[in-house]
Amino acid sequence: MPERPPFHTTVQEILDWTIVDSPLVYVDLWSFVHLTSGLIIGMVLVRFMRAAYALAWAVALILLYEVVELALNDVVFVPETPVDLLWDVIIGFAGAYTAIRIAGRRSPPHKRSPKQESGEKDAS
Repeated sequence: MPERPPFHTTVQEILDWTIVDSPLVYVDLWSFVHLTSGLIIGMVLVRFMRAAYALAWAVALILLYEVVELALNDVVFVPETPVDLLWDVIIGFAGAYTAIRIAGRRSPPHKRSPKQESGEKDAS
């Protein structure tokens, strides 16, 4: 077993328990953390922007987290395999996508100018 980083906690030890470990799929208890964080990010973002933008920002934040996690390997986090990293992103994305779909948000209609509401045509 690899040496643990100095800040490794008992909670991290529990979350490291592996559920599925195959060449193409890796799921551990951290996956539930990624799913939950994706759900929360999606729920928050969809309240402030269109669904497509919320999903794009959610993916960007999930990827940014993984980059920070890579930068903190052996300090706070135990290094993970590329398959584990990929599944962290996929599961986080699934959480964000689910939250946005549950919110039932569609792109808000474009605001109409007062001229359009009265039936007049814009000169432009």
